[in-house]
Amino acid sequence: MTQPRVHDRVRDRRIDQLVALVTPAEMLDEQPLGSELEGVVIRGRAQAEAILNQGKAPHYQHAARWLEKARAAYRSAGRETEWQTYLGELTIRHRRKHRLMPMLDTLKRATGDAQLIGG
Repeated sequence: MTQPRVHDRVRDRRIDQLVALVTPAEMLDEQPLGSELEGVVIRGRAQAEAILNQGKAPHYQHAARWLEKARAAYRSAGRETEWQTYLGELTIRHRRKHRLMPMLDTLKRATGDAQLIGG
């Protein structure tokens, strides 16, 4: 088994740090690189979708927190339209999860997505 390159470990640690943040205003002093923001988007979406796909309502709040982090990365990367599209698709895919919908509605309102996603 080979060890990851130092660069990969540093990048992964930086992505972990960025994922821990909630809003773009709380990001590190230096502007994160585009690839790091993409890592936050990918990780946030993957974590949220894993929780949602399990269908365990008590854990939906954790999924919402991961989605907040992904939203922050989308915004910082100037990809607001992609975020809106993704949130719309997620809302449609999980529309029967009644305990989840208020959380997604909150995410929509927080970004002004409600009129775009039918909220």
